[in-house]
Amino acid sequence: PGTFVRTITASTGCDSVITLTLNVISSSTTNINATICDGETYTVGSNTFDQSGTYNITLLGSNGCDSIINLDLLVAPTHFVSVNAAICQGQTYVLGSQSLTAAGTYFETFSNSFGCDSTVELTLNVNLTPASPVITSNGPTAICSGSLVALSAQPNTYGNNYRWFNNGVLIANQTASTISVASAGNYTVLVLGQGGCSSAVSAPITIIVNQSNPAVIINQPSNQSVVQGVAANFSVSANNATTYQWLVSVNNSSFTTISNGGIYSGATSSTLTVTTGTI
Repeated sequence: PGTFVRTITASTGCDSVITLTLNVISSSTTNINATICDGETYTVGSNTFDQSGTYNITLLGSNGCDSIINLDLLVAPTHFVSVNAAICQGQTYVLGSQSLTAAGTYFETFSNSFGCDSTVELTLNVNLTPASPVITSNGPTAICSGSLVALSAQPNTYGNNYRWFNNGVLIANQTASTISVASAGNYTVLVLGQGGCSSAVSAPITIIVNQSNPAVIINQPSNQSVVQGVAANFSVSANNATTYQWLVSVNNSSFTTISNGGIYSGATSSTLTVTTGTI
């Protein structure tokens, strides 16, 4: 740059003086770091880019000089992810902003660390929750110490997928629909269905264990001879007895249980009355 003067002699012999003021304008260089998402493009001048890389672009500036662009371009990935999931009936699956309770296929778009979209495709299954089972017993729920009572869960169609509890504590290794118990407590059961979905816990059944205090007969009945048609009474006294059951043996045969009716009354009390016949 600078001012330059030159004298030129014209054809007429006269001097012509030329004064030149020269300015030198520098070309410009610009460095650009840019990120776009996969599927997008980045444009510099008339140049369009869609691949990661370093590019050098020369443009003509407004002053007529070159403008050099150094472009470092990153094409960030987008993602599409397929997910299979299952929940139990009554549960909720959260996918982004969606709270899902029904089976189906759902989509949700998230933004990754580059600000690009990531799409999740969810296939959701909903497993049915079994109905709460009902417990029944095969006998009285008040038993003597050392005795067993069988408890059964209905329905009984879930194989070895039952879980039994006594006073809320899981009973180990009891997975069938039937269990035999000898301990007092409040017994409950639940059933596991498809996908491990659990029923509600059943209503409890209470087992009472009475400590053994055996009945002892202290006065045996006496033999009697009576005229047919006249009632004969046989009495027994016992300690700790709560129920009685009279038996009969005819002509030295085996003893059989007596039931009330016909000639017998009081068959389950401490006194048996026989109105006719021979004992």
